[in-house]
Amino acid sequence: MKVENSQQLNLSFEEKLNQTVKPQMTMDYWLLAALACLLALGSMMVFSSSIALAENNFGDSFAYLKRQLIAMALGLMVAYVTFYIPMHFWKKNRGYLLLLGYVLLIAVLIIGTEINGSKRWLPLPFFNFQPSELMKLIAIIFMAGFLIKHHSEVSARVTAVLRLAIPFALMGILLLLEPDFGATFVIIAVLAIMLFIAGAPLKHFLIILLPSTALAVVLINNAQYRLTRVQSFMNPWDDPFGSDYQLIQSLLAHGQGGWTGVGLGESVQKLSYLPEAHTDYIFSIFGEEFGVVGVIALIALYAFIILRIFLIAAQAMKKGHSFGGLIAYGIGSWIAVQAVINMSVTLGLAPSKGLTLPLFSYGGSSMLIFLSALAIVFRIDYEARHYPPARLTKQSGDNADEDSDKTSDKPSELANVNAKDQKSASMESKRNNHADQSSSTKSPAGKHSTDSKQLDSEGVTPKKRRRIFSNRKNVQSEAAEKSGSKPESSVREPIRKRSKRDFR
Repeated sequence: MKVENSQQLNLSFEEKLNQTVKPQMTMDYWLLAALACLLALGSMMVFSSSIALAENNFGDSFAYLKRQLIAMALGLMVAYVTFYIPMHFWKKNRGYLLLLGYVLLIAVLIIGTEINGSKRWLPLPFFNFQPSELMKLIAIIFMAGFLIKHHSEVSARVTAVLRLAIPFALMGILLLLEPDFGATFVIIAVLAIMLFIAGAPLKHFLIILLPSTALAVVLINNAQYRLTRVQSFMNPWDDPFGSDYQLIQSLLAHGQGGWTGVGLGESVQKLSYLPEAHTDYIFSIFGEEFGVVGVIALIALYAFIILRIFLIAAQAMKKGHSFGGLIAYGIGSWIAVQAVINMSVTLGLAPSKGLTLPLFSYGGSSMLIFLSALAIVFRIDYEARHYPPARLTKQSGDNADEDSDKTSDKPSELANVNAKDQKSASMESKRNNHADQSSSTKSPAGKHSTDSKQLDSEGVTPKKRRRIFSNRKNVQSEAAEKSGSKPESSVREPIRKRSKRDFR
């Protein structure tokens, strides 16, 4: 019976532990599965759209696919390392990251490789690295830190928003010197979305939007190639064999696809008819081979990925991880803005910007940076799931968020504390069972066992339990001295370590 009672106590503790500690997923596996599908589909389309070009340039139809897989493998390794970097690291070093971005943008102007009249790439062994892609991620991290630190000022004063003009104006000047108007536009759009999420008033957007629009008009009029792109967008049939040739071939690819497409690998436009078929216009080849049904399915896949990222951001904000939540919103907006622009360009709904389709088009630097950014999203999700909310009772703003982020330095401490609590509770139950066995002959049957179970049900800590048993024993001793009889030993004080106070 005594063994059965101890087993029942142990089982009841395990049942209570299972009820209070609910297992959680370590990451968003729906997002992970969707990204895996997108990467597999993108690799397949890179191979399909680059067969003719790879055969002509390298004599190997798999040349571009091999490079894309190498970039993907490198990106996955960098993403794996990035996942284990706590969020407070990015918050603490966001200024240094911005300086690194400036150095890379200056370096590409000096030693960069010029392709199609633009200096945007630094030569690497397997692919050309594009610093402007990294600058997009750095801008999101820096903006999130600024909004957290100056949250109250951003929602109340225009001067707080105008402070951003200094660092981002320098960033825009360096990008336009390459020139890379598309990256500049994406960064401005993403930062505006982050400002809106942070609660900036509408008048702040007007202050930013009006000068930005005026600057864009000036830049377009001062660069002939930008003006030509806008004119081609307005009237794509004006010069079908000149400046409008690429857009016309893209529209023909979508038209030939029909509802269900011509089939995988059966595209005609990729046979040197459509320029940049494997990079900026890979969506056109996908529409030709898979039709309207495939295009809708791909758009739905992107929408699902963006939705999952926004859900992670909302959950992080709800649990007090404001810095990580804003970064997740920024990364999700970045993917959304760039995907919408790329698809719109291929459909003739926007002027050409030279932007890739995220995680789908051929491009080593784009693949590397997007995978690293998604690793940060998974890290945000991990910290929001496994670390307690920020303590906002006595602190607010940046200090409170720093406290919540610093908990991510020691991911094993919470597990160690839970393990110690479970171990101490099991040891305490064993001591109580031993006390039951020793006092069963001298006390009423089941009295101490009933008390132990009652204390367990009430959630009394071991320290309070020892104090209760000690007080009860003292009362019994005093009663025995008054009556002249020996005190009952029905309650045994749990064994504890002696401290210095016991010898004073």
